[in-house]
Amino acid sequence: MTHTAQQPPQPPRPLYNDGGLHLILFNRISGALAICALAVSFLMPTQGLGFDLCWFYTLSHLPCPGCGLTRSVANLSHLDFQAAWRYNPFGIVAYATMLAMAPFALIPGRWRQRWHARLARHPKPLYFGFLALMGASLFFGLGRLLYHLWTGEIFPLRP
Repeated sequence: MTHTAQQPPQPPRPLYNDGGLHLILFNRISGALAICALAVSFLMPTQGLGFDLCWFYTLSHLPCPGCGLTRSVANLSHLDFQAAWRYNPFGIVAYATMLAMAPFALIPGRWRQRWHARLARHPKPLYFGFLALMGASLFFGLGRLLYHLWTGEIFPLRP
């Protein structure tokens, strides 16, 4: 007869696990990548590069949720807010996110640690905000896809 020790009760699992989202978004490497992306957006032509960057669109000729995002960011760098909105409204969110990420490449490590500690104490707004934006982007992309299939209009909308 074997006797098994009874396990202590496990603490309840949280309803979410942010997985250190703040560590992924706000670190030195992602900050440097954001600075590079912003710098390139100032150099890019606002009408695009003349070829499609989106593999999904190239293969299917159907829009994805990210279609127009690069041109939207480029137009924001050139202060053409209306064109940026028409290409992809989530370009504004992407641009704001890159602006928030960029300083983490430059600030001293102790400041970065303070921000990480603050964000780790209150992960819910960042986590649920991220999920809400991803969901809204997918919903928007599905709406654009259905609109395109229904009307057959050129996509994304040209300013």
